[in-house]
Amino acid sequence: MKNIKFLTPFLILFIAFSFTSCDNEPLDNALQLDDFIIDEDEVIDPNAAFTATIDGVPFASHSNVATYTTVSGFGNVLSLVGLKINGQNIAIQIANPSVGTFVANNDETPTTNVLLTYTESLSNDLIFTALNPDTDESTGTITITSFDLVTKKVSGTFSFTGYLIDSTSLTREITNGVFTDILFEDTTTTEENPNDSIFGTYKLTNFNTFTPTDLNNDGTASQNQLLETNCFNDMFLTLNEDHTFTADSKGVEIISVNTVETIECYIDPDYSGTWTYVDDGIESTIDILTLTYTEAGVTVTQNFNVNEFTLTANILDQTIVGVDATNNPVYLNSDIAIIYTKQ
Repeated sequence: MKNIKFLTPFLILFIAFSFTSCDNEPLDNALQLDDFIIDEDEVIDPNAAFTATIDGVPFASHSNVATYTTVSGFGNVLSLVGLKINGQNIAIQIANPSVGTFVANNDETPTTNVLLTYTESLSNDLIFTALNPDTDESTGTITITSFDLVTKKVSGTFSFTGYLIDSTSLTREITNGVFTDILFEDTTTTEENPNDSIFGTYKLTNFNTFTPTDLNNDGTASQNQLLETNCFNDMFLTLNEDHTFTADSKGVEIISVNTVETIECYIDPDYSGTWTYVDDGIESTIDILTLTYTEAGVTVTQNFNVNEFTLTANILDQTIVGVDATNNPVYLNSDIAIIYTKQ
């Protein structure tokens, strides 16, 4: 059985703090705490910013608390709680959020960790998560429709089946979840944020092949293909602050015309996706940048080692273009290392 090793304890503390904060706020003299006890006859505000349906009963929060902060080993983490005065709440936490749909999980890779939690009240221990403890499978999704780092607001939808951490005998069905323009506190833009230094544009400065080639037929074979061809010139990778990226897609191929083979450059459409970055703060270890994108319907991840102003990816057993002993173009197998340098 998997352990909810990060998000659950963090959320419980976060929810407890949120509830205490709400409890300390002055209440209208005419407002009675009994007004906030959920029952099937409760009138739900249709304009509430955080709503859902729990086992067929409408839920609307009375207050919302959200933070976006940097957590060592996880990257930037969004925590969002829709809270009622009686302690009933729905909580969402997602590492390195961006616009898109994400499956709730207890992923062994912390930078993609997503957790959905429903707490019945603070007076009992009924905490339901989207992870089935018997199957170790998650049962929910969250879709972020808007994540604005300028206005500091987030919107989206969610649904999940909630299980007790150690039992499947009691469940809760949370459906029709919606949160709209929830304001979050952003603490990731401080000077201590390790991601600040990685935003920006990088230029391809090395395309190194384990097998040297002499594509320009000058008699000198090189491992860095930028010395052999201009096909890789002006290739850029841009990391945006909202954790999306774009990158040029260029390369070398062999074209055959009337049995005559020549080496030509190609330019494919730019590719784009999302990125995560883990900086553990230890100078002697290697920090990792991970790009995730879709190619031909398949999800691809590519890791880069981060060393101050350079990004290096080592890729094994790739097909490259070279020449044979008589300078005829041929395809070869080789490990490669691509290096981008920050501009």
